[in-house]
Amino acid sequence: MKHLLEYDKYVEPSAPVNEAFIFDMYPKFISWLKGWYKKLIGSNTTDSAKKPIASNLPDEMQGEHMLYVPHQQGGRGSAKLFLAAKGKYKLEQKDIDKIKSNMPSSDPEYKIVTDPNKSSKEKALAYFRYWKKRWAAYSKDAKANIPKHPKVDSGIKKNDEKHPKFFSNDFLTTVAWIESRFDPLAGKNKSYKGLFQIGNDAFSDLKKTYRDRTYVKRTSIPLDTIENPQMGNDYLKWSYDRFENNLKDLEDGKA
Repeated sequence: MKHLLEYDKYVEPSAPVNEAFIFDMYPKFISWLKGWYKKLIGSNTTDSAKKPIASNLPDEMQGEHMLYVPHQQGGRGSAKLFLAAKGKYKLEQKDIDKIKSNMPSSDPEYKIVTDPNKSSKEKALAYFRYWKKRWAAYSKDAKANIPKHPKVDSGIKKNDEKHPKFFSNDFLTTVAWIESRFDPLAGKNKSYKGLFQIGNDAFSDLKKTYRDRTYVKRTSIPLDTIENPQMGNDYLKWSYDRFENNLKDLEDGKA
């Protein structure tokens, strides 16, 4: 990874066994995001007399919901939104349609996203603002309901050499609540299945990427409380890596 050190560089050799395989990406991610947002604001101006303007990260972009965006919008879609919020990318109609699909039309932020007179920056920030609000509500509900699902709680928290974590338990618990309301059989007969709503394409990609995982031996998406959460954790990381690659390509003008 370019912006975050690899997971194994954060595991101290002397770390206790029960702590050696868990890693929360968020602190490093938000530190990078603040620095990235400040850097080169206004540098795309054609006026050579103007200098880049340093700017603090907007409040609507501060929070764990920003780590969920790559999963929800995809690597390229999330990269476009991050750049648009920085004033360095003009959203196309297809980009706007995609973020509209993840917001209720009754919300005030939706009206900003659909307003043709609003800039791409305003639209991206409106989307992030909406999801910051929703993430707080989902997180609260997840914490209130997880005690009723001890097997799900235990599965999400499981961490060992076969089940390393890239995100905090609270973050993963919130995502599981959003995706399935803690129902291991959610979507059993549909395209996206289990606690973390894993699809067949994601299942295939994950087995190619994380070859040491126990779910690699599975022929179908596991609808359990251990392997599906591990796949959810891995897919969130996989989505984040795609976001980083797409962000670099867009900034370098390669995409």
